[in-house]
Amino acid sequence: MSMSYNNGGILAGDKIGRIHIINTHNTAMPSVVRTFDSGHKGKVTDIHYSMGSIATASSTDNTIKVFDPTYEPDEMCTITDHKLDVAAIHMTNNILASASSDMTVGVWRRKGAFPPPVTTEYTAETESMEGEETDPTVEDRTE
Repeated sequence: MSMSYNNGGILAGDKIGRIHIINTHNTAMPSVVRTFDSGHKGKVTDIHYSMGSIATASSTDNTIKVFDPTYEPDEMCTITDHKLDVAAIHMTNNILASASSDMTVGVWRRKGAFPPPVTTEYTAETESMEGEETDPTVEDRTE
């Protein structure tokens, strides 16, 4: 299970790929207000909420998915650069970083202006933790 706290709510990912939105304003009885399928084929190992997007990572399908934070979250993009489990992610200032069991760290910068468009694309700069560069596979669709 993974969790992210923001604005009085908790986003929690579970072992079958779902994300639960929990309202914590009533501290005596927090409640699940919404659950949605993230589209991951396995457990959600990390989840991060930031203004404009929800990023999730899954350990068993090696992907990172970015959603817009609406009532019916739409998938903005899926990043498939990692060859093994995605262990952790962090997103700040339109930059997404990830760490994987394949010994790589990925860094993606959001293209375009804020607020994000319906589809968001990221450029990849992936480097091995051992210092060997790997070939980024996030497609540049701006041309």
